[in-house]
Amino acid sequence: MKWKTDINFVNAGFVFALLILLVLSISSYRLFKTNEEDEERVKHTYKVLQMSKELLSNLKDAETGQRGYIITGNEQFLEPFYVSVERNDNLLNRLKKLTLHNSAQQLLVREITLLSKNKFFELKKTVELRRDNQTDAAIATIKSGKSREIMERIRFVFDKMDRREQQALIEREHESKITGNFTKMMLICGVVVSITILVTIYLALHKQLKQRRKNERALYESKEWFSKTLLSIGDGVIATDHNFMITFMNPIAEALTGWKEKEAKGKPVEQVFQIVNEHNRTKINNPIITAITEKRIVELANHTILIKKDKTEINIDDSASPVVGINGNISGAVLVFRDVTEQKKREKKWLLLTNDLQNFLIPVL
Repeated sequence: MKWKTDINFVNAGFVFALLILLVLSISSYRLFKTNEEDEERVKHTYKVLQMSKELLSNLKDAETGQRGYIITGNEQFLEPFYVSVERNDNLLNRLKKLTLHNSAQQLLVREITLLSKNKFFELKKTVELRRDNQTDAAIATIKSGKSREIMERIRFVFDKMDRREQQALIEREHESKITGNFTKMMLICGVVVSITILVTIYLALHKQLKQRRKNERALYESKEWFSKTLLSIGDGVIATDHNFMITFMNPIAEALTGWKEKEAKGKPVEQVFQIVNEHNRTKINNPIITAITEKRIVELANHTILIKKDKTEINIDDSASPVVGINGNISGAVLVFRDVTEQKKREKKWLLLTNDLQNFLIPVL
């Protein structure tokens, strides 16, 4: 049936929408985690670059303090020198930790460590010469060019490290951008697909509800027509549910049984519709019970008497038919009956007249 197809479509749509939202949530979570990792790598690169600059700046400060002291002999110039000496090991250890998972950068850090030790050894040597009043020897050591070569090598190594980190930074920022754009695209596509599915489901439900209202209106009109028909019909009508409980009686049935519909509703049909055999007064199986249990149309025998509520009796003729629901199950039954008392009287009179006529004609013949 079409309504079953619509329901299946709506259910499938909801399931599909939920699956999309689930996949979208999981994917978004993973993408956000990846994006966070990319951002952390970018921050890490900036930290390495910053640490590299601080370490190089620290060496320059030490060299500046050394030169100032040698030229002037003023001990105040040695303050930045001693501060740089104390900071150097700490800065080197921090740089080693930051490049711990990068073997290429670790090699450069080892070289920087060795060069910085040589540099500080050369700086300390010249400072000690100046203190011993060997200023010319200290200046000669500086002019020898060894100190400059070490510093140039240090700058070269730092520059090499910075270029690698700059390249890594470009790559990581690019990856972070790609991940971010992909995350946005996933979210937009997921939201668009989900909204499309939900709108489709809404339209299907709206169509279904509209059809249901139409069906309910048609059912109401049909029920009204059916009720008016049953109310105006010339025979008595009693309807029951599948448990043999009365659900409807028309005015003719009320008059024939002596029961009002409002007091008969919900009562077993055998309590209201009591029938016996006209000749032997034995109880007759109720046709509604037989129709429901045996799932067939049942007609009463000719000699059936209905005992009314006030215990008066009338001859009736009736038939009962089961009501089959959409699912094929019996939902109840309908009993149609009429008063045939006058008809029975006429039949008896006709039978008596026929017998008298026969008794009269036989002697004559």
